[in-house]
Amino acid sequence: MSDNFIYGDITRELYEIWCRVVPNGSAVAETERLQSLFHQASVYPSQSQILEMIHCARERELQLQQQQQQQPEESVVMPAASTSTSLGCGSKDPPQTDGNRQPRNFLTFGEFCLFAHELRKSYEREIPRPTQLSKVVDIKGNDKKMSDRKISKSAAKYQQVPQWGPELIEKEHQAKQTADVLFFVIDKQTRSVATIVEAAYYTAAQKTFILVIHPLDGPGQLIQGEPITEREYEDLATGQLVLQDMVERLGIPVFSNIRLALDCTAKILKERITVQELGLSDGISPLKNPHYPIGDKLIKLRDAFNALDTSNSGEISMADVCMAFRILTNRDLSVDDLKNIVASSNEQTSVSFDQFCCILTEFRNMPADNQRRFWDVMASKAATLLYSVVSPVSRILCRPSPKGVARCDSSSPEVTMGGARDIYLGGSCGSTTWREQTAIPLLKKSGLTYFNPQTCGWSRRFIPIEAAAMDASRVLLFVVSRETRSLSSMALAAHYIGLGCNVVLCIQRLPDNAEINGDRLSAFAIKDYNRGRNYLSDLANREGIPVFDEIKEAVECAIQRCHQQLVLLQNQQTQTQQQQR
Repeated sequence: MSDNFIYGDITRELYEIWCRVVPNGSAVAETERLQSLFHQASVYPSQSQILEMIHCARERELQLQQQQQQQPEESVVMPAASTSTSLGCGSKDPPQTDGNRQPRNFLTFGEFCLFAHELRKSYEREIPRPTQLSKVVDIKGNDKKMSDRKISKSAAKYQQVPQWGPELIEKEHQAKQTADVLFFVIDKQTRSVATIVEAAYYTAAQKTFILVIHPLDGPGQLIQGEPITEREYEDLATGQLVLQDMVERLGIPVFSNIRLALDCTAKILKERITVQELGLSDGISPLKNPHYPIGDKLIKLRDAFNALDTSNSGEISMADVCMAFRILTNRDLSVDDLKNIVASSNEQTSVSFDQFCCILTEFRNMPADNQRRFWDVMASKAATLLYSVVSPVSRILCRPSPKGVARCDSSSPEVTMGGARDIYLGGSCGSTTWREQTAIPLLKKSGLTYFNPQTCGWSRRFIPIEAAAMDASRVLLFVVSRETRSLSSMALAAHYIGLGCNVVLCIQRLPDNAEINGDRLSAFAIKDYNRGRNYLSDLANREGIPVFDEIKEAVECAIQRCHQQLVLLQNQQTQTQQQQR
């Protein structure tokens, strides 16, 4: 057992779990082992939370890679915490990046300790779900009738017709309104475009919702007798990932086996329990506090550590450990704490970032005692470091990001106090230019802020970041263009409509003989993607959401609705101030 990472009972327990789950004493845990690792530690994060952990953990590595590319003549030392940390049980050096210099998806032992302990602490207190800023003022005046509908017991029913047509949309909607359980299956034999859009919408309904997702096999898989291209596979897989994230954020587990899902449905109806009350004994992975933002906890530590690691060596002194601990926890390490740290570090005079994470995990929640403090933090130096640990989430959103993710531009009015934005520019990405050519010029002219998720290299890691941006936007604009398949965009739009958010849509149908990024779409594919557009348009009309054919008209409507919401908010604030006088 290594002495370098164990500072007490907490880190010792987590180290034993690590050695059981991670093979050969590896210094890192790859993505496929993380869920099992956390479950062994009795914490149950969602896939989105795991992605958030990985993104925040590997962000620093991407920054250093960019520095190396921009200044090749200078030698940049990678922090020891994320490169060659050894755990002392036959550990191997962690992988860094693949051939394309993309970050590998993994967590180190120290990062695992920090996240596992933070999740445990979150279970001890009530953490409210985030409120979408676009729900604060209801301009539409829509009452969500189905949110108050009671679930009545009835026999199981399902809708199955030999030939689907647009005229069946309303009939299917009525059937779903009276159903006890909404049971959706996203199979891999079809594109499931309309099903994904529907499921995304009905996740917001106050009903028992069961979702089964069968991931696609990969590029070349046959759908309706036609092989799908690599680009279409990526679009379809992204749509499934986005849907899974939406469902898990509501605390609803996603099934991969239909038989198991049916058994759980029978138990739910028989015992009158919710889907969220199912557990490991039912053969599923439960979710706890899936809405809890976890990544910023690591960013705070990383920023404080980097601010003190002035030589970029990947290590800081014991004195700096005390200073960082004081800044992060607002208390000092005791003499006994320091003795334990030094003893566990084999008398080392410095610690790596991974060790620093373990130290914070072990000591940050201990009650303060009256023992003599080892280190008095210099006020002037602490003040200069405070900036490093303030608002880490907004900083990671606003800093230049890898692979062309356009988020916050200091030259444009995109960010407001507290990270709130006026309009979220959702919808078709890829090679589309509607944001730069139409939307952003109009928004700048109107003096409104915005969030631009446009990316030329989308990654699963961006899902939680984009979700946070949508929650912090007053109006959500989604453009479903004729140049893209737009499956994930349609799913996102449907979901936020179901949540009762302030949404504006521009929906353009795919033309006959449509071609997307060099892929010639078949008649079957065009019909599938246009069916999804039909469903989205229909549910938008039902909920009073404005739908446009032209992008400029949709942007102008979003601007108008945002101004209306700002005026209403201002009037509410004025009334509140007058009542307080």
